Amino acid sequence: MNSYLLPLQATSADTIQAFEFKTSVPITPWESSNVTLLGDAIHSMTPAGGIGANIALRDASLLCRMLIDVKQGKQSLIPAIHNYEAQMLEYGFAAVKDSMRNTKQALAGRIARITGKGFLRLCGAVPPLRRAVFSDRWSDHAQQQAGQRN
Repeated sequence: MNSYLLPLQATSADTIQAFEFKTSVPITPWESSNVTLLGDAIHSMTPAGGIGANIALRDASLLCRMLIDVKQGKQSLIPAIHNYEAQMLEYGFAAVKDSMRNTKQALAGRIARITGKGFLRLCGAVPPLRRAVFSDRWSDHAQQQAGQRN
């Protein structure tokens, strides 16, 4: 028997509910217009690690900055939305892939879960490691700061 099923053996059958994890699949860019997508509307992912909410907030932040640029006359609407969509598709579907990997790891067994949690705790305790691992994946902060220095 698979190790991930062992906890189920000790659980009453009437308290167990199974469901499938589904995620979006990467898509090719479309022609940009004055309507766009963000969050789960474009890149839904498993709930593993809470990545989806973070990426939706990143989408909103990036789209907001693009619209501010339009308001300030730095670029016109459709190119701004296109720029948002191009960036969002890249980091959004990378996050979908990471989310599925995290889900598979969580279901792989106790040792894999302990290793994953230990690594995340280590990242939390060592700020330079945390920045190296997460800075360019879950926020635009590092890219913004680099752009302000140039």
